[in-house]
Amino acid sequence: MFMRKRAIRPCALTLVLLLGVFGGVDLAALAAGEVMVRVKDVSVSAGQTVTTELIMEGTFAAFQGVLTYDTGALTLEKIEATSLLSESMTMFTQDEITGAFTNGSFVSASAHNAEISGAVLTFTFRAGDNADGTYSFRVEQLLVCDEEGVPLTVNAADTIVVPVTPPSPTPTPAPATREPTPAPTAQTPTPAPTTQTPTPAPTTRAPTPAPAADGPAPNPSDGSGRVILPWVIAAAAVVGALLIAVRIRKKEKSNKRKE
Repeated sequence: MFMRKRAIRPCALTLVLLLGVFGGVDLAALAAGEVMVRVKDVSVSAGQTVTTELIMEGTFAAFQGVLTYDTGALTLEKIEATSLLSESMTMFTQDEITGAFTNGSFVSASAHNAEISGAVLTFTFRAGDNADGTYSFRVEQLLVCDEEGVPLTVNAADTIVVPVTPPSPTPTPAPATREPTPAPTAQTPTPAPTTQTPTPAPTTRAPTPAPAADGPAPNPSDGSGRVILPWVIAAAAVVGALLIAVRIRKKEKSNKRKE
């Protein structure tokens, strides 16, 4: 019984490997929030019609992108959504009049997450007159989101995928701190200018005239310019004194004689 179990284990591992190689089973487990994307190459000849598929694996709600190709060799004729997107709204870029597909852009969205594994879109091309060989594709501007609009990580398998960089939210600037306005300082009232009484100009007093002498004023000069008035007054005083003394002597003599 123990030997049988040891023999079964290698057989089981071999079966799993064969399924992975020939059955197309992807053995790489996807982490939460990751989506695998792949587009198959095509081999065409001139004038031939060929179809390729956009294959996605993961849990998501919406995706968008652009499938680019060699426009000189291939002409896009049609894009279709598969049954895996039956509950999603899918749109493509088409001419408003003719309905022709102008490029490989696509948008698909659903209200809820869905676990997807397989082809979600098919692209049909017509090969040009000069087309010959194998042609590959690129998935550009690819964005995959969950039901809350959160972008998921995209991994590519055998395909060139250029994810779109979601715009980062613009940071809200912090409100500017306003400095407090200082309280107005009390200003000392400016005193009103005092009116100065003009200083009266000094009055010019007229000189007091000297009292006029009775009679004609004597000429103080002798013609030579010398002043003689003090000498005249002194001489008169001496003469007067002599006359008084003579009169007193005469009076004394007369009194003696009478006695």
